[in-house]
Amino acid sequence: MSTLDLRGLNPAPITPFTRDGAVDYDAIQRLGSWLGSIDGVKSLVVLGHAGEGTFLTQDEQARVIGAFKDSVDGRLPIIAGITGEGTAVSVDEAKRAVDAGASAGLVYPSHGWLRFGYQDGAPQDRYRALYEGSGLPLILFQYPDVTKATYNLDTQLEIAAQEGVSRPRTASATCVVGTVRFRCCARKTPNCRFSAATTNTCCTPCSTSTGCSSVTVASRPSRSSNSSLQERRRTTRLPARFMIVCSL
Repeated sequence: MSTLDLRGLNPAPITPFTRDGAVDYDAIQRLGSWLGSIDGVKSLVVLGHAGEGTFLTQDEQARVIGAFKDSVDGRLPIIAGITGEGTAVSVDEAKRAVDAGASAGLVYPSHGWLRFGYQDGAPQDRYRALYEGSGLPLILFQYPDVTKATYNLDTQLEIAAQEGVSRPRTASATCVVGTVRFRCCARKTPNCRFSAATTNTCCTPCSTSTGCSSVTVASRPSRSSNSSLQERRRTTRLPARFMIVCSL
């Protein structure tokens, strides 16, 4: 498995839409090319939470990956959110991401797990099946501050040690828990690089003390453009505004 060099900024752009609800591929070209022109940007993380990947059709997901890749002329790796519920479903999603030009997959926990929990070993099996089925390098991802759910430390360590998992990543409004876990993971898997993601606070403490070498900067519309979380769903498309709110 080739190792991605993500030491720097890895923006997670929104997926822009037209007023009638269609994906705005022209806006993707403008947004992606602008991000790719910024010094220190090492990849684009598409179809994340802000990218609304779970609300797109399979064809739209693939076209968004390809559009962002074209927007940077293939110079930067495209990391695609893998959000499918079941393991077989997510494997198919990962295969489509590879065909569309993704260089790695940001693997979400099954949303069913967030509601009902999961059996021991299920997350490890999910990552194993994803890599064996698609060959796509994988990034362990969790978002405990918002979902209120997280993998326990033993599960994270076992996933991080698996073939095909290139880089655990935690999104958080605070680096306290992430710092402790990064230190444990860094000791157990010294060859695995770690990432922090944030929309609210700078991650310099964990980047300098735990081996965390990159930050994913989530795109977020200005507060004036939206008043409720529900309005961010597919029935109401956000304008293609983008704000970088954290950097190293």
